Amino acid sequence: MENNWKKSGRSLVKDICLSILAVAAVIVVFFLIDRSSWEPNRSESENLLRNLYALLPDGLFTETFAPFDMVEFNIVTALIIIATIMSIIWQVISWIQGEK
Repeated sequence: MENNWKKSGRSLVKDICLSILAVAAVIVVFFLIDRSSWEPNRSESENLLRNLYALLPDGLFTETFAPFDMVEFNIVTALIIIATIMSIIWQVISWIQGEK
């Protein structure tokens, strides 16, 4: 029984580290794109973006949470971080329930 605990504990830590590493990789890619001269063509999806921005509080992704110059990257980064935190919490809860 003790060997299973060590194996599942290692697996839990490995899964959490891989999740954090994936988020870090996405943030690095966003950082590199944000600092380059490349910008996406916003004219095709401007109506969708305008509707999305209308749902968000003013200044949330331009002043409060703004690690990047492009607002789209700020929104995607926030969503990825929230999803990763929820995934880690889910993994820990599942691991705790599996130990009982």
